[in-house]
Amino acid sequence: MKLREIEFVANNKGDVLVTELEEKNYVLNKTHRHIITEVYDYLKDEFPGATLCLQKRYNDCVLNTMYYEFMIVRMWLKLHAGQYDHLLDIDENGNQNFEYCYCPKRGECDTCDLEAACYPERSTKLRKSEISVLRLLAKGFDETEIADTLYISVNTVKKHRQNMLVRFGFHKTSQLIDYWNKNNLK
Repeated sequence: MKLREIEFVANNKGDVLVTELEEKNYVLNKTHRHIITEVYDYLKDEFPGATLCLQKRYNDCVLNTMYYEFMIVRMWLKLHAGQYDHLLDIDENGNQNFEYCYCPKRGECDTCDLEAACYPERSTKLRKSEISVLRLLAKGFDETEIADTLYISVNTVKKHRQNMLVRFGFHKTSQLIDYWNKNNLK
């Protein structure tokens, strides 16, 4: 992910405010393609069920691609990045840390069916960067060796490992390695 150090906040007007590192706050709109494209691609990869739900919700504007993707990303951000907290929504390594945001109608919204978007299920598909890390973990490399081999930071290796653990509901790295071996991943 190219985006770094961003916090999103939904205001009471329904807008999403963006705070980027050393920049003034601004209201997200359809022309902010650098954000919309990155978040939309992330959403499609990580939360396909939520993406499908939001695509159905905004199907009437599918022919206007810029507006369509903007509406989907804006709703996602309102649902999962709408408040200030102690954790940037996109951190210094480009990892997205979306949070649960309170909605009094969550799960019983009568205007649309956003159940899959309100309670999104993460894809079990591994990203290319995660596969590279897991391959080396399975070969017995430690975090420092992996970082050196892949030319990334140790923190990035740790984040990839943690993301994989969460995605699969595992608690130990050995479970990831077992998954790698049982599924004959290369």
